[in-house]
Amino acid sequence: MSLEFTDKIDNNISENLDEEISDWRAFYKSISIPFSSFITQKPSKDIYSGLEKIPFEKRDPLFKSILRKEFSNAIKDFYKELIDFAIL
Repeated sequence: MSLEFTDKIDNNISENLDEEISDWRAFYKSISIPFSSFITQKPSKDIYSGLEKIPFEKRDPLFKSILRKEFSNAIKDFYKELIDFAIL
């Protein structure tokens, strides 16, 4: 084979390969994998879902202190807005 002929073959192969690679890239970009359909796992038992009825007295002390602080801040902000509204 002559050198020119092999160069043409190499160029043809590389062009075809480039086209095939770009086709596969486009194909892979359009794939969506529905993970939820094949991963059927129940939620962990150690994660609080919010559905349990736990009395405030039995809750964690840190949680209670944070909740009290947030509530007191909300009340203070509410009273400030009331006073500002009454002054206007």
